[in-house]
Amino acid sequence: MGQRLAEFLAGLGSYEPRQDSYDLVGWSEWSAAEQEEALQALRAAALGGDARALVTLGQLGDRPSLDVVRSQTTHPSPWVRFSAQRALVALGESPAELADVLASGSSLLRFGAVMALAEAEGPEATAGLLGAVLDPDSLVRSQALDGLIERYHLIPFTQNATGQTLLESPLKTLNLQLMADLAPLWQRAAWEVQRLFEAIASGADPEALGLRYQQTGPDDFRAQVRTTLFEEDCPFDVALISPVTGHDRTWAETFLALQLAPHLRNIRAVQALADLNTQWLIPTLAASAVDLPKDDPYAIAVQTALQQLKQQGENS
Repeated sequence: MGQRLAEFLAGLGSYEPRQDSYDLVGWSEWSAAEQEEALQALRAAALGGDARALVTLGQLGDRPSLDVVRSQTTHPSPWVRFSAQRALVALGESPAELADVLASGSSLLRFGAVMALAEAEGPEATAGLLGAVLDPDSLVRSQALDGLIERYHLIPFTQNATGQTLLESPLKTLNLQLMADLAPLWQRAAWEVQRLFEAIASGADPEALGLRYQQTGPDDFRAQVRTTLFEEDCPFDVALISPVTGHDRTWAETFLALQLAPHLRNIRAVQALADLNTQWLIPTLAASAVDLPKDDPYAIAVQTALQQLKQQGENS
């Protein structure tokens, strides 16, 4: 028995908190006999409810293990069932059962299902990702968008020429919105993501959809906006944002909208959004104070802002 095989067999069933599969380094260099013995051991472990063995069989693309993997889709443990479903997708089976996880599983299982769908092929997987941007958990929504970005090879649309992430790019701004706590903001973003990716799936050019970042603010615009908001000794001057348009403007308004979350409720952001005439954020502003008494300072600021926006809308 080779050393690699012996180490693998000795490690079966061991506790590795940061791994969801077994490490088979240099698998292609193993002899046929070593591979077969390892596969038999993995199948036996999978039959015993070893979630990592199931995922490993999927990663290896071992189609002869299909019956073993299928047998674990009714296991009492939700994680084992999910791992079996994930392995089936990796083996080329339908991701329909992962869609069931998205509909009824825990937030952890839903997050894992989205990651698995991102690696699967076919329209069912795409539909699952598009549906997941409406998940009640912000991390699941964000991961679903990341999966769609990777599926359609759009990562360059989120980076600059040197490969650095552009938080102001349209897709990254949408991801910020999906991470929001306030439903009107993330639900609007989910609709926009679905609209965009349905168009892309139908052959639309991402460039023509306006997904390529176009800079309109100064080079340090993002840092200036953040610094200005959090320097509470100085008034927030919207003159920094007012002349900016396009993608940078949308990012800035999104950044301010995120400061309305229940655990933040930044009155400076409320006032800035009103001064910037952010009509599209009226539902988000209203939702941010819905559970507060009318005499609460934040609630008063929101009502004042909403009145100002209403007047601006009527005068435009």
